[in-house]
Amino acid sequence: MKVSEKININTRHLVPLANNPRKITTESMNRLCDSIRENGYWPHRPAAVEPIEGTDKYTVLDGNQRLKALRRMKRYE
Repeated sequence: MKVSEKININTRHLVPLANNPRKITTESMNRLCDSIRENGYWPHRPAAVEPIEGTDKYTVLDGNQRLKALRRMKRYE
């Protein structure tokens, strides 16, 4: 896999990693949502995605909990 530049992707085009082993509690998810609302995103910690061949979708390799938080907050950009 090659690393490329940072791009912005609408969250509607992101697919969570099917067998992501990481789970967080409701309390931790609430804290994550609050942090994103208050602080925005860390530019040095972007999500890692991989294009799904033949589609306009991407699999989220790193950042699945942030994706869940954004969807919970109804943020799509």
